[in-house]
Amino acid sequence: MKKIYLYIALLSYIIVSNNLLSKNKESILTISTSTDYPPFVFMKNNEHVGFDIDIIKIIAERLHMKPEIIDMELQTIFPSLLSNKTQVAISCFMKTKERERNFDFSNEYFYTSKSIIYNIKNNNKIPNSIEAIDKEKIGITIGSSEESLFKELMSKNNKNYNIILFNTQNQEIEALKNNSIDIIVMQKENAEIFIRKNKSLKYIEINDLRTSCRILLKKNSPLTSKVNEILYNLQEDGTIKELKEKWFGKEQ
Repeated sequence: MKKIYLYIALLSYIIVSNNLLSKNKESILTISTSTDYPPFVFMKNNEHVGFDIDIIKIIAERLHMKPEIIDMELQTIFPSLLSNKTQVAISCFMKTKERERNFDFSNEYFYTSKSIIYNIKNNNKIPNSIEAIDKEKIGITIGSSEESLFKELMSKNNKNYNIILFNTQNQEIEALKNNSIDIIVMQKENAEIFIRKNKSLKYIEINDLRTSCRILLKKNSPLTSKVNEILYNLQEDGTIKELKEKWFGKEQ
């Protein structure tokens, strides 16, 4: 009889322990991001900061989950979601047909436009629109929305672009400064940050190429509807407006 009681007690302990472990695991929101995208995501004093980081931390709080931010190169974010290593990804993702096949997208939380960064020395040779780009060497980050954009343009226009791929935007900037490439295409807000730090560079905003930022999740994720509900509430209660003013100085 004692053995039976002991067995039941041990079994109960295991069940309770497993439940506690399960709850602890579920209480963590694993977030993949790339710190190469100021002012959306970057490192300051060994801490992840930025507009996107503030948003995802608030979302985690309202989900009653603890955010665990995992920094990685942009191209590795997608397989991390597919393999369930992370649950959500944030780095101002643009919705594309290619990405929609494998991922859920949240509703938009920020609107932006693309820009062309160039070296001041080559001012006279710079195209002022995507359509005007011809033989220029274009710096693009692997896995970025710009890479998807040019893939779609090549298919649509039956035109080949001279694209040079890089792992990070910082690598692109160095290549542009060294004249290894002619231009970089990236979001306007990213461009503004890099221009402030590099006086030899300037950018042109492409006003007719507006895009929006979204959070990325695995296809049919149970979190998608919850994230969208929270984003809606953040828009309604003015939180996103406050964060825009904090990181961009004015409402976008």
